[in-house]
Amino acid sequence: KVVPSEVSYADKNYTVIEIRSGAFSMASYLEKIVLPATVRKIGSGAFIDCSALREINLPKGIKTIEMSTFMDCVSLEEIVIPDTVEVMESAVFLGCSKLKKIKIPESVVEIKGSCFLQCTALEEIEFSEGLTTIQGGAFVGCSSLKKVILPKSMKTLYSDTFTSCQSLEQIVIPEGVETIDDEFVHYCDNLKYVYYPKHLEEQFSNVKAEIDVRISYIVNEDGTVSLTVENILAGTTDIQLPSDLYGCEIVSVTGPEGVDLPVVCTKHRLGAYSKDAKQHWCVCNV
Repeated sequence: KVVPSEVSYADKNYTVIEIRSGAFSMASYLEKIVLPATVRKIGSGAFIDCSALREINLPKGIKTIEMSTFMDCVSLEEIVIPDTVEVMESAVFLGCSKLKKIKIPESVVEIKGSCFLQCTALEEIEFSEGLTTIQGGAFVGCSSLKKVILPKSMKTLYSDTFTSCQSLEQIVIPEGVETIDDEFVHYCDNLKYVYYPKHLEEQFSNVKAEIDVRISYIVNEDGTVSLTVENILAGTTDIQLPSDLYGCEIVSVTGPEGVDLPVVCTKHRLGAYSKDAKQHWCVCNV
């Protein structure tokens, strides 16, 4: 289906600038649609329950993806969000059970509630700098999602943002986040790495109750130690190591992607570790 850029009516030509609400709703025959560059608005529910829709282009110039635009488009696997979009309204992709990946462009400042609810095949989300707010329930039930790295521009996370993301193993929350609901991540049974700013420690009380901070290690053949740290606060100056590691040389530390991990000196309980360095060092000047 190709939507023309112009239509004629009563001997006059009109430019197509809007797809009205519900225009193609429940069009089960529709597999592909091409929208003209003239379109500046797509109304709410315009493609709701287009169960065969696999491919669609969103023209540049659209500033808001309205509520439930692609709700229950169960065959949609991929879509490109243009870099003119500023707001993604509620339930835009709710129930798009084959959507595998999505890139949020720099222009988007807010993702509304339930936007990606029950996108059960969603494995990858690429957030760009510019996003400041994710409303409650935006990614509930994204059961294939494994990793979330939020942009430094983020300011607010609401309740149940990533609830019931059963495959989620890692989430990194940047220093700039000012407000976060302590119930933003529930029933994520495989969560291993949580990195969040120290100033949000109190707000994370419920999260910490569900997630154990764990340190595991392997003693190498030469007697050195390789550490794995699961869950850490940004700005932490040292990490308490198991007493049986005192005196051992730590040669590697593995943790959340993009995180520098501080570690206490195993001899003097003071020091640091950088992921860019080849080995642990002590700064106690002894």
